[in-house]
Amino acid sequence: MLQTAINMKQGTWLVWNPTIGSIRKYQVTCGIVNGTDPGTESSAPATDGVVATDDDITTDGLAVDDGSNTTAATNCTGIELSVPQGVLDVAAKLYQLSQLTNGTYKAAVEVYANNWNIPTVPNPSAHDYLMDGNYRAQLNDRLQDHGLEYANNGILDGLFEFLRAHADAALQFTSGVNATITVIFNDGSKLKVKLTLDKPPAYEKGSARDSTGQLLPDDNVPEYAGRWFYGATEQRNADRIVQLLNARGAEVIIGTRRNGFLNCTWNSVNNRLSCHWSSY
Repeated sequence: MLQTAINMKQGTWLVWNPTIGSIRKYQVTCGIVNGTDPGTESSAPATDGVVATDDDITTDGLAVDDGSNTTAATNCTGIELSVPQGVLDVAAKLYQLSQLTNGTYKAAVEVYANNWNIPTVPNPSAHDYLMDGNYRAQLNDRLQDHGLEYANNGILDGLFEFLRAHADAALQFTSGVNATITVIFNDGSKLKVKLTLDKPPAYEKGSARDSTGQLLPDDNVPEYAGRWFYGATEQRNADRIVQLLNARGAEVIIGTRRNGFLNCTWNSVNNRLSCHWSSY
């Protein structure tokens, strides 16, 4: 870890080894060689490194030790300094999260949205999330504040709560911390929402499925041309996908059928999905 700091050349460096959760702080000083100071720039900038000066993760330079820094830099020496407790705490939490997610810092959990009382939509489905802006905002608020808590994973919830409270520091280590929440509704429909440390919850496009497992279109674009099938007992899903497609600006020719195959093709003349029911 000292060699990693020395390879960064002159400055104050925090060196982080994410594989073992260790972090050290070094002051590197470089001498004069042939009239020039070799410490004016780094010959081996670290990934995730930041420019810095003093006492916490947002002001010290951060270098990542991947075990490959074994070649000595010329005419530079380093001494170890104490690491601020706040930085140690963030590094420790990231290490815990790394252990729980196989080194990815990316968690994946499931929550059941119907456990939450949102009066505007008492029996919601994935269709409501896509079509009702107020319901979507309220559900996102619940996910932001309680998503991992409702997943009944106390360890993950505690880690994300801590790291979100110290997002500025945590993001200096890595920007890859996130949790993908699969939201499951009582009717069996589902979708995915991603939580990060510093941004509002974000719906993952293309992830919404109805209770039959079929895709719910996000937009009126050529990529959503396709065929859906709804049997006689799936009238609600058939009605809801027609409602969703209409809201997206697609042209749905209902006719007398409300089940069977819903065929959607892209009409390049009016730039709309054109959908109709058929028996095949």
